[in-house]
Amino acid sequence: MVFAVLLTVLLSLKFFYPLVLSEVPLGYDVGIYRYLFLKYASALPPFVLPDLPPWAKEHPLGLFILTSPLLKLGLPVDWLIGWVWSLVPFALALTLAWVSGMRWGRGVGILTLLVSLLSIAQFHAFQAMYFKTELALFFMALTFHFLCPLRALPAVLFGVCTVATHHQTGLLLGLVVFTSWVITGVRSGISSPQFRIATLLSASILVLGLLSYLPVWRESIVGNVQAMLQKPAQPGSFPPLSIIVPSSGILLALGAVGFAWSFRQENLGPFHLAVLWSAVFVLAKLFFHRRFFLQLDFFLLPFAALGLSHLWQLQRTGIGRGVIVLLIALQSLASASVITQSRTGIPSETFSAIRELPQHLPEEALVLSLEPNSAPLLLGWLPNQHVTGPGVFSSPWDYEGWKKFLLGTSAERAALLLKLPRPIFLFASPFFFEYYGEQAANVVSDPCVEHTQHPMLLRVAC
Repeated sequence: MVFAVLLTVLLSLKFFYPLVLSEVPLGYDVGIYRYLFLKYASALPPFVLPDLPPWAKEHPLGLFILTSPLLKLGLPVDWLIGWVWSLVPFALALTLAWVSGMRWGRGVGILTLLVSLLSIAQFHAFQAMYFKTELALFFMALTFHFLCPLRALPAVLFGVCTVATHHQTGLLLGLVVFTSWVITGVRSGISSPQFRIATLLSASILVLGLLSYLPVWRESIVGNVQAMLQKPAQPGSFPPLSIIVPSSGILLALGAVGFAWSFRQENLGPFHLAVLWSAVFVLAKLFFHRRFFLQLDFFLLPFAALGLSHLWQLQRTGIGRGVIVLLIALQSLASASVITQSRTGIPSETFSAIRELPQHLPEEALVLSLEPNSAPLLLGWLPNQHVTGPGVFSSPWDYEGWKKFLLGTSAERAALLLKLPRPIFLFASPFFFEYYGEQAANVVSDPCVEHTQHPMLLRVAC
C-alpha cells in the first residue's frame, strides 16, 4: 500500500509539476482547445452549434458536450487548459491501474501505476495536450472493464462516449468490438444467445456513437474517411518510432512478455485486441500510424505490469531480480530525461504578449500571424477575431501567396491585402524575426504597415 501511495504521488508530480514550472501552457493544441471550448460554450452542443469555420467542425462533439455546461456554470476556461488538463492523464493512469487490478490482481494494478509513471509516450500525449485522445482512452478503459464480465448498460454508455469523443480511438474501439463479435460468432455459433447479445451490444455502441457525429458529419466523418484513403497515408503528429522506441524499449519488451504470457493463459480479450489492432496501424504505417503508437503504448501498459510481475516471480535468485531492478532503473532514467527536458512551445514573453492582445484589437478584426507557431495561441486568446497564418486556420493564401507576402515586394503585399476584409492586423513574434532575418524587417517596415502600442502587433493602414 505504501508503494501504491508513493507511485500515486509521483504520478501527480509528473502531470502537475509543469504547471509550477511555467505559466506557458504545454502543447501546440492548447489555443485550439481554448477557442473551441469558448465557441461551443456559447451554444448548446449537440443541439445548437456555434458558427465555426470548416476546419473546426472536423472535431467530434463528445468533449465539448461535457465541457460546455461546466463553462456555462462558471468554470474558467483557463482551468480547463490548466489543472483540469493535468488531472485528465493522472486520472487516466489511476483508472487503468484500477481496471488492471480488477482483471489481473492487486499486484498488477500497482505495477500498472509504475509503468504508467515511466511511460514516455503518455507524457508526450500530455505535453502535446491530446485532450480528446486521453479522454477517449479513459472511456475505452472503462468500456473494457464492463465488457469482462459483461455489464451491458455501462459498457454501452462508455463505449458510446469513446466513439463520440475521438475519431481515432473510436475507430480502434470499433475494430475491437467488431473482432470480438466475429470471435463470439465463431466460438458460440450465430444462433447462440451469446452472439445475439454481442450483436446488440456492438450495434448499440457503434450506431449511437456515430449518431453523435450527425451535426458535423460532412467535415468530421466524410473528410476523415477521404484522408484515410489518401496515399501515402498521413502519419499524424507524434514522435517517429526511431525516436520513441529506443527510449521506451524496456517497457515495450516487458509489454511483449506480458502479452505473450497472457495470450497463452487467457481467451483473446479486449485488451489483447486493442494491442493487436494498434500494432497493425503502427507497423503497417496506416492512417495516423504515428499517433496509434500512443494507443499501442497505453494498452500495452497492463501487459508490461503483468510481464514485470511474471518475471519477478520466475526469478528466485538475487542476481535475476537485481537485473530486473536495473532494467527498471534504466527505464526510469530514460523517462526522467525526457520529462525534465520538456519545453513549452513558445517563450513566456510571447505568451504574455498574446494574452494582452484583446485590449488592442476590435472584434471581427483579421489577425494574420506571420509564422504558424504562434497562430494556435492567437486563436485561443482571440476567439472573437478571425485568426489565420501560413498554412493554418482557413489561410487566405496558398504557399505561393504567403511566399509573395513575406518575401515579395511592397506592391505584391498590397495586392494580396487588397482582397482581404478590414481591419487587418499582423502579429510579428520574435520567432518571425529570428527565422526570416532581413526579410522580416522588409515586412514590418512596409509603407502599408503601422506600428501599434502593442510591441508585436502591426496594423495594415493602406
